[in-house]
Amino acid sequence: MRTERNSRTLALALLCTVLPALSGTVPGRTLHVDDDATPPGDGFSWTTAFRYLQDAMAVASAGDEIRVAQGLYRPDQAYQVVEGNRRATFLLNDGVAILGGFAGVGAADPDLRDPDRFATILSGDLAGDDDTANPLVRYNNSFSVVMAPAVGSDTVLDGLTICHAYAADGHGGGLCNDGGSPLLRRCTFRDNLASDGDAGVYNDQGDLRIEYCRFLRNSGDDSGALCNHQGSVVVIASEFIENDSEQSAAAAHNEEGDMVLFACLFRGNRGEDGRGAVWNLGDLRLLHCTFIENGGRGGAVTCTDGHAVIANCLFVGNTGENAGAMSVRDASALLDHCTFHGNIATEDGAGAAYCRPSFWTTASSLQAIECIFWGNQSLAHNPEGPPMMGYDAQIAGDPNRVVVEHSCIEGWTPDRGGVGNIGADPLFVAPDHNDFHLKSQAGHWGAVALAWVADDVTSPCIDAGDPNSPLGQEPFPNGGRVNMGVYGGTCEASKSWFGVEPGAGIGAADLNGDGRVDAEDLRLAILFRSPVSP
Repeated sequence: MRTERNSRTLALALLCTVLPALSGTVPGRTLHVDDDATPPGDGFSWTTAFRYLQDAMAVASAGDEIRVAQGLYRPDQAYQVVEGNRRATFLLNDGVAILGGFAGVGAADPDLRDPDRFATILSGDLAGDDDTANPLVRYNNSFSVVMAPAVGSDTVLDGLTICHAYAADGHGGGLCNDGGSPLLRRCTFRDNLASDGDAGVYNDQGDLRIEYCRFLRNSGDDSGALCNHQGSVVVIASEFIENDSEQSAAAAHNEEGDMVLFACLFRGNRGEDGRGAVWNLGDLRLLHCTFIENGGRGGAVTCTDGHAVIANCLFVGNTGENAGAMSVRDASALLDHCTFHGNIATEDGAGAAYCRPSFWTTASSLQAIECIFWGNQSLAHNPEGPPMMGYDAQIAGDPNRVVVEHSCIEGWTPDRGGVGNIGADPLFVAPDHNDFHLKSQAGHWGAVALAWVADDVTSPCIDAGDPNSPLGQEPFPNGGRVNMGVYGGTCEASKSWFGVEPGAGIGAADLNGDGRVDAEDLRLAILFRSPVSP
């Protein structure tokens, strides 16, 4: 287990190192597109811009950059073509970068770029007659707005809104990646619909990278926002909001592939008869992600095959039949420094996490290290009465398959077992406002004040993690031992003095909080690293 956690830490460090990296491209031409331009145009300047994106893509080659101004672009539109072809798609060119969000023709600075202010919309609403209240109107929409046929990693979509596809019996209404390795950056995939398919983005045996994107209100019979089939997907700092699915995962479905989700937000996604927000049947890494008010049958995360590592994640107010936040069946999962609060199981299992084998296998396992399970509920045993609270409402399953260590669990008593566990109130800063920093007399990070704030009490979850765990990025002074919960091991971990209660007149140099600046403070300063702020 320790080896796996160290490997996870190394992988996270490598991921953070490459976050700022940009895909390199061979220097090429810059082509311009603006839906207000006068055709035909040659695309080499804003004054001679192409009117249609398809015309620019028809002449682009590896190394070229296509700059697309604010406006609406449909895949069936090109110079001297017949409109209305549902199979028309924006077929990506290998090695070409398509950048949206430019002010374009008529602006004082046409190269001024702001994708939020100057929205560049690639729409599958070919007839312009969509009615969001009536999905049946979409029968004449594009099957897939964008397709990526085995393109390389220097193929880029940046700053585009991709919407209103209707993938009837197909995959990837917004974007279908067939064995390619494109980069999607600052794109929005919204209001895509799929019947017996995947509505938003579909990755089939490709290596897909997604950075700073938004997935809004995509709805599919299979996955709503993102599906990875036997490929590799890395998603960084992206949002999945109010997507839904009838049979699969509303936000992200990993099927026999590798998926990493780093610093992502999942809010209000619904898997009605499916598996909640995220469904894993492969190798999954959830790192520094937040799950709020997701639900349906599966709650926030469902693992029914493969292996998942979930670290420094926050689960709040999720609802599911089998488990409010996380269900593990025929799979294995490791929870590391996670916080679960206010999640509800409606029919079975526990509010926070539930591990159970199926009738045909006993391979399920769940391990939780340095986590906090507090205020979760279960209606499993009394659906008509008040919800069940306490230990059994937090985490449940075969005791031979569930291991919880160095964690804070509501209702825990020594007879429940487990190494280093406690059952004391974790003293969250403001759980009603989704602030799950831990109160500390030495200071917690104030997300509103953007400063360290001292409390009159100190959480028992501070300095309560595994003594052998690394401190990570915990700020100094940190007591020399990692904290429990979602912020443990991070630069937002609540501070603590070393071994004594704080005295009067605490100053910056009084590292052990005893009210004196002396040789012990000097020793601690030499032993541990310097202060760090988020």
